[in-house]
Amino acid sequence: MTDSQSVKAIDLATITGSVLPGSALAFERIASSDPKVSLRSNSSVGSLSPTTIRIQHTAPAKGSNGSRRAIYATDQTLMRLDSQSNPIGAIKGSIASSALIPETMTLTEFRAMAALHYGDMLANNGAKIDAIYRGEV
Repeated sequence: MTDSQSVKAIDLATITGSVLPGSALAFERIASSDPKVSLRSNSSVGSLSPTTIRIQHTAPAKGSNGSRRAIYATDQTLMRLDSQSNPIGAIKGSIASSALIPETMTLTEFRAMAALHYGDMLANNGAKIDAIYRGEV
């Protein structure tokens, strides 16, 4: 069986605030106990439901040919409330992208790879996002 799909990279130069609908959210920098981790937080969903953007870097491992790993993640806690707005539970979700960046890869090459990755995720009204949620391959 032949199975192929067309994937188009995002043109990063065209992504501006005017292209993205909705309101911009301010993410304030917060303290991190790890110097290799940058954290920013926003509580626009409510103070009991914070959203955190996390960027984490790891140094090249032995035998990795100088590759380093970077993780970009959005972590969110969603508080569930009863009919009187009393907290009755919380769910925590996370969406992350992990990058393995060889020492010899240029920024231009990395940006092209990222544009292709995110273009595929967002194409067709987010069909890949739906497939990931449903556990489809």
